[in-house]
Amino acid sequence: MNSKNENKLKMYLALRIFLRTNDLIASKLPNYAQFLLALDDAIAEIQGESVHLQMNTKGIAGGKQEQRTALETMSADASSKIQAWAKFTNNTVLLAETKFKMSTLEHVSDLELVNDAKVLYAKINEHLLALTPYGLTTESQATYQELISAYEIAIPQSRETQVNKKSTNQQLNQAFEAADDAIENIDMLVEIVRMSEAVFYGGYKATRKVIDPASRPLTVQGTVKDMQNTNPIDGATLTFRLTGEDEVALVKQSADKGGFKVKSLDEGMYTVTTTKIGYKTEVMQLTVSDTELNELAVWMVRI
Repeated sequence: MNSKNENKLKMYLALRIFLRTNDLIASKLPNYAQFLLALDDAIAEIQGESVHLQMNTKGIAGGKQEQRTALETMSADASSKIQAWAKFTNNTVLLAETKFKMSTLEHVSDLELVNDAKVLYAKINEHLLALTPYGLTTESQATYQELISAYEIAIPQSRETQVNKKSTNQQLNQAFEAADDAIENIDMLVEIVRMSEAVFYGGYKATRKVIDPASRPLTVQGTVKDMQNTNPIDGATLTFRLTGEDEVALVKQSADKGGFKVKSLDEGMYTVTTTKIGYKTEVMQLTVSDTELNELAVWMVRI
């Protein structure tokens, strides 16, 4: 799932929680239960397909890579052994036919790796009796054949995984479309109570937004300065709390030039407490809006 869809799913989940929290209002809207059920079904489908996609892709890809590494390693090892015997017997043809370095095997295609391994396996079989002292035996050849066969099977499995991945992505897209349709229907219903349930309406609209943290514009920026000499104050701690609540929403520290910038702060009225050793604590009120940049200038007085 790409980051855009991840952000949409976060919105779906937050919106569902908001609606259920405000069920006394939402449940009075016509056909609301039908659209909420459609949203529930779409979210369940998205979550299920996402898990399936992740497990399927990682499982097959991880297993195939392990098999490839094992085949590369054994091929390089077998090559070095038959190369030693070919050089000892001055068999220049065999030297050329069986030269497979690990650095080369790591960069060939899947089919090339299988073909190279088969060539090497056949050449070892031709000289197996002479190669036994070099560590190439009937047992090692049996293991080598198993690795070749297993990886040859894994190649079409990997291709099948890509097909399955495409199918899963199509199902994901359909589930996202179903969720969007359900929410668009709920959007229309919520307009009914725009005037009569203004608080509910505002909360719905705020929760309904898809937020991309990477591209979110600055919400608040400001400076912390000394009241007496106007010098910037670095290392001052600014604690943001929604007015009337004890829970801390955000903590920031002023930078070298006394500045600070905030992206991750939702709309609302905040109490901002600024502290710094050697200065009096400053408490200010700040209204944060997503639609505009909010400026905050903090002036601190030395103790």
